[in-house]
Amino acid sequence: MKQKHNKPLILFIVSTTLTSGLLLADPIFPVSAVASSHFRDNSADLLIDSSGFEEDIFFIEDSFIPEGNNNFATSWVTDSWPGSYVDFDLGGTFDVTDSHVWNYSQNNEGVPNSFQIGSYQLTFSSDSTFDASDSMSSVFNLAAVVGEESDNTGSHENFTAVPNVSHIRLSLVSRIDGNASGFGALSEVRFGGIASVPEPSSTLLLGLASLALLKRRRK
Repeated sequence: MKQKHNKPLILFIVSTTLTSGLLLADPIFPVSAVASSHFRDNSADLLIDSSGFEEDIFFIEDSFIPEGNNNFATSWVTDSWPGSYVDFDLGGTFDVTDSHVWNYSQNNEGVPNSFQIGSYQLTFSSDSTFDASDSMSSVFNLAAVVGEESDNTGSHENFTAVPNVSHIRLSLVSRIDGNASGFGALSEVRFGGIASVPEPSSTLLLGLASLALLKRRRK
């Protein structure tokens, strides 16, 4: 059960951009992604199936970063801008330390940078609900991808570890072209961190104390 606070406790995570492109923790592969809205068949599960990469397998080692393919058919697209978000189920509990987002570029009717997201924000939850008690990241800016044939190496952020996270909400904040309405799209999303170590339960601690007392009595 999520711990609630008498007053809303919002933690704003300070971030640094990973200019070297290194993943500082183990990759987290979300098991599901559900968006507040999507356009046609461009649902949010396309963000986590590696179909938005030029490479078949998501893999970061040393300076290697998979390149986004800028393919409309394999990108999540929303037609409800602003206010769109995607909820990711991480499939376990993690201490999350970084985020990795690949933008999408489309030259729509001669207008460059159409659909491109300019910035986003993360909300971290220990269950499948999101409320004012959950930690939030700062607003992260996304790198522009100029033209469909351009290199798309993604935007990579490292931040102070957020513990015991099972779900993450990625909320779209702005578009690169500054438009306040219209479409928005992303190619792929990944996170990094380490599996959380559960704290000992009170029953376990009581059992250990009882065992220690029993050993003392036998001496």
